[in-house]
Amino acid sequence: LGSIFSVYFSSCGQYIASTSDDRTVRLFHLQPIYESQTEWKLIWTGWGHTARVFDVSFAYPSHALGEESSHPTLVSAGEDSTARIWSPLQTQEVSHPLRGHDCESVWTVDVCDGIIVTGGNDGCVKLWDLDNRMMQDKDIRTFVVPKDPPIQSTHSEEKITTEATTSKPRKKQKKKQKLSGQLICGMELFKGHRLVVATRAGGLFSLDLKRNTWTHHKCWHDNVISLEDKSKLQIDPTTGTCLSVSPSAAKVIVGTTEGWLVVASLDSSCDVASHAFRCPSYRPVQSISWIDDDNVVVFYARGSVIWFRMEDIPLPLHIMTLGTPGIPLSFAYDYKQSFYIGDSRGNLAYFDIGQSERNEITPRSVLKAHAKEHVTAVTVMQSGIIVSVGNDGCMHQSKVTNNGQLQRLVSIPVPATTGLKHIWNVTQSNGQEDVILGGFYGNDYVVMDNINGYEFVRIPTGGRQKRQDFHIGFFNGCSHAMAICTGQKDGSNIIEFHSSHSFDETSMLPIPRHDTTYNIGHSYHAETINDVAWVKCGDKPAYFHNSVPISAYLLSGSNDCSVKLMEFRNGTFASAKELPPHESCVRGVCTSSHPATNTSLLVTCGGKLTMECYLLDHSSADMDASVTALCSYRTTGSKATIDHRMNAVRSVPLPSNENYHFVVSGDSEGNLHVVMVSELPKDRKTTIGEILKGNGRPVLCLELVTFNGFLLAFVGTTGGDIQLWTFSIAKLIGCSEASEDGRRKLGDVLPSTASCEFKAHQSGVNDLSASPVVGESESVVVCSVGDDQTVSTCHIHFAVSGPESLSCEGIRLSTTQCASASALKAVELILDDSTFHRVYTSGHDETVTLWKLDFARLSLKYVTSVPIGTEGSCLDCCQYNRPDGTIREVVAVGGLGTELLSFNLTTLLAACALIEANSLLITAGAGFSADSGLQTYEQAPLSYREMCDPSKLVEDPLKFQQFWLAFTRS
Repeated sequence: LGSIFSVYFSSCGQYIASTSDDRTVRLFHLQPIYESQTEWKLIWTGWGHTARVFDVSFAYPSHALGEESSHPTLVSAGEDSTARIWSPLQTQEVSHPLRGHDCESVWTVDVCDGIIVTGGNDGCVKLWDLDNRMMQDKDIRTFVVPKDPPIQSTHSEEKITTEATTSKPRKKQKKKQKLSGQLICGMELFKGHRLVVATRAGGLFSLDLKRNTWTHHKCWHDNVISLEDKSKLQIDPTTGTCLSVSPSAAKVIVGTTEGWLVVASLDSSCDVASHAFRCPSYRPVQSISWIDDDNVVVFYARGSVIWFRMEDIPLPLHIMTLGTPGIPLSFAYDYKQSFYIGDSRGNLAYFDIGQSERNEITPRSVLKAHAKEHVTAVTVMQSGIIVSVGNDGCMHQSKVTNNGQLQRLVSIPVPATTGLKHIWNVTQSNGQEDVILGGFYGNDYVVMDNINGYEFVRIPTGGRQKRQDFHIGFFNGCSHAMAICTGQKDGSNIIEFHSSHSFDETSMLPIPRHDTTYNIGHSYHAETINDVAWVKCGDKPAYFHNSVPISAYLLSGSNDCSVKLMEFRNGTFASAKELPPHESCVRGVCTSSHPATNTSLLVTCGGKLTMECYLLDHSSADMDASVTALCSYRTTGSKATIDHRMNAVRSVPLPSNENYHFVVSGDSEGNLHVVMVSELPKDRKTTIGEILKGNGRPVLCLELVTFNGFLLAFVGTTGGDIQLWTFSIAKLIGCSEASEDGRRKLGDVLPSTASCEFKAHQSGVNDLSASPVVGESESVVVCSVGDDQTVSTCHIHFAVSGPESLSCEGIRLSTTQCASASALKAVELILDDSTFHRVYTSGHDETVTLWKLDFARLSLKYVTSVPIGTEGSCLDCCQYNRPDGTIREVVAVGGLGTELLSFNLTTLLAACALIEANSLLITAGAGFSADSGLQTYEQAPLSYREMCDPSKLVEDPLKFQQFWLAFTRS
């Protein structure tokens, strides 16, 4: 029903697959009717996509070769951002949907040699292993945990259990219920194919997943010897809380509520007594983690973490106390004497264990990273960036400053999960680090690359509160294993084991390495890009790090609420970083930097009148370490709705003050929001600015220009008007130097009304660009475009009557009508005396047009236009130096994606000169060979002179071509 988007023949010619906007995939089979007649009959309809299905392809898995005529396999792609694998005549959908595109639509799919290729409107191509995806849910095995040995109670046990209660006043206690069924106190996978289980009845079992056999070990609580005084201990097995297997798999540690750490052997060939140790007053044990075979870290529920050295008598090297009300849950150790601990209240604590001479350490810095949710995993990148994840569904990045304090960088929500649990630092073959995240989406456990949106694994767990353990490796592709423990009504426990068909001991190396390409291109915006801005470091056309040129960064914002920072290197985008998304669409972005610094301010704005500010450090080689969140702007008074939005934002560095930037944004109610943003980090992350009332027309665009001690703000509105606001730099500097009452003074130094206003277009001013005239100290040129398909050029003269007074003396306006076949959306003005003054425009006609600006006549002359693959909703220009010394200009045009136009400025100047020339003289010859002493044409061999005659090409083409071919090789 509805439109059919694709029709595909199978290679055997017996089947036809089709897709439609009715959300189905259909399979037709060629069947005979009579002796010589056949017909295509619908034999299957696949339901599963939740939106339109755009494309389908036949697939040929290796395990089903030769069976296509009877068991075809299909792969479909749709508007629900998924691709799906179907086996129509067997089990219909044979795997979880392939999720990997960071967009709403997957437009196309194809399969070749067992590789699925999909393309979506995020600008990326994704690669999938067909056989691995089809077999991912096939290798599921179920094992029953062996029964516990009977518990033998003794008088000494009763004495120990009642010892704690006799020291306190007796209280009325509830009658302790008997434990019913088998209770698991710990379970852990190790070496990828072995599983250890400990129970609260003392049972200790290991499962060999290759042989599918259980091994019964000695009860972990029996015959326990104290490592301190060598006395025999009676450990109550019902107090067991957790376990951890040593890296060598030789022993296991079981923790108890009484603080005991019981070390039991996993060698079932010999009867070895278990040993136990503890730190008095530290209890109960929350979890245990091994650093190596000689060092173990123990987490206690009352807010302490102890690092033990596993010697004959375990030695507590470091006792770390969080000092927060949370329970320690996760940690990371970077082998540089830095220890990071995350707790159950969202805190991330930093301990400098190398600088402390005491074994009892307090945190040097504590950062509120994940609101009040559990911090479930922490890792440290090679660049020193600390990455943490939590139950708030966010990936948080921070770093340690020079003064030893944790500094917040950015916090990025992961929309595909409802709670994150694991994080892996994966190194690719080229040395680049990637972050792989594991968490829950409902009751499904999902492993994904958050940067590219690629989903590796999806396993249904039946409930995230079940006891489970997960291992993954990237040594050769992607291998995984997961054990899920489920209690049964009869009191027994069942282990459900999920694994990939390629999992083994080598694939589960502790240092994962990923050498398989699964993403071609960088994931970009899924909807229309509303604004782009090149990040320029001061007045330098290029940046360098370790003698490697980094041409520029491109900042962009889109209707899909996302913000991207792309690194432009050697003429292409080398890497991408995603900044925290907005709650609503991102309407404007801008950048500014002080000439004397190596940092840039990044500003984004959008729906609900929000504005976010970040600081980019150009000296950092790692993009994750280079961006720091500075502050957020929020309006006061009535709460802004989703219909209230900031449509444009611009910023400039405040002269003579290397820390402050002046930021102005315009909203949908015609107001201007003015904020002073400092590059210095502050504890308060929310800033409040001043609001200037406009003419009531929604602001569509604005531009800031530094001019003779003033900041000029040109504001374009939906009425076709351009307003001019002037701000005194001297007053703003005085405001920035005030510390406590700076915000009050900002309102005192701002103007209450616009300086002037003029009509530039018959309808809305969609974009404008302004620049001071080179060589003139009292004029500015403004170019604007609008829905009336007109480019307006305005030359404004000013008079400076004092350090704080600027007046507009005259406005000269000219228009270039019918400059486009449809509405113009973006314009960029470049005043360049070395080549020529130029203007770039783009719009709905999907072209970028270059104009030459004539100052004398104040007119635009058409130079050339280039078609692009999308509407030009925004554009920006930058220049960068090439290794050969030439300067190239790059124009970034945003729409449904980004188009880059690059050219040599010298070549552009020569091309324009050729266009304007009346005649062209071309010469060729030996030059001045006689004067230089070189051999002249007359002295050349006779054969050479004969072959210089073009008529020889007509007489004997073969001889002519052979001669010149040999001549070029000589």
